[in-house]
Amino acid sequence: AVVSTQSTGYSKWKDIEISDDEDDTHPNIDTPSLFRWRHKARVERMGEFEKKKSEAKEGLELSQRELAERRKKLKEADDEAERKRLQSDIDQLEKQLSEWGAKEAELEKQERRRLPTILTVWYLSARDLRN
Repeated sequence: AVVSTQSTGYSKWKDIEISDDEDDTHPNIDTPSLFRWRHKARVERMGEFEKKKSEAKEGLELSQRELAERRKKLKEADDEAERKRLQSDIDQLEKQLSEWGAKEAELEKQERRRLPTILTVWYLSARDLRN
């Protein structure tokens, strides 16, 4: 028999936000409807956050491509006015690139601070198993 020396980490399950374990609803509120509303709101928040993350990633990649293109054109440029214009563009793109990088880093920090839900723990566990 093979004995696993790795311990299973259950710490990711301790702070999970579960909507159906709450019994403190008002008697006039339909509990199943409340749970559906909360679930829908949670899924929408997750969707919006993923959209922001993908926009930041796309913006970062686009800025990197444009910056590489401008640097290539700068090396090939012969006219001094053209070189100055390209250098100005490069400076702006470097500033944009740092802004996109900061935005992406902030979103990653927010993602680490978010409380886990059943959906996120399941997704992360499935992703870890695939890798």
